[in-house]
Amino acid sequence: MFAGKAPEGVSGPVGIYQLTGEVAKQGWLPLLELVAILSVNLGVFNVLPVPALDGGRMLFIWLEWATKRRIKPEIEQRINSWGIAFLLGVMVLISFQDVIRLGVIQRLLGE
Repeated sequence: MFAGKAPEGVSGPVGIYQLTGEVAKQGWLPLLELVAILSVNLGVFNVLPVPALDGGRMLFIWLEWATKRRIKPEIEQRINSWGIAFLLGVMVLISFQDVIRLGVIQRLLGE
């Protein structure tokens, strides 16, 4: 991922939209299964110890408990801002790769 390329099998909103369309053609049960898988994945992702996610908040709480000292709100805010910037950057990278992989740009240019 740090080489400017997302791992194989990782999709962002564009890829998930495309996959949902394909799965919906198979019927309601496969679509419900996909929704369940996406919900579980979102829940697991949300508890990762990354600033700006719930897991990042849990990490701050644990650090405050372990050190018996409160983290200054300004520092926590700055760290969370960097976390949001990182997450948005990853999302843009993955979405861009989805657009390339799905050939959206080629279709728009008529190639």
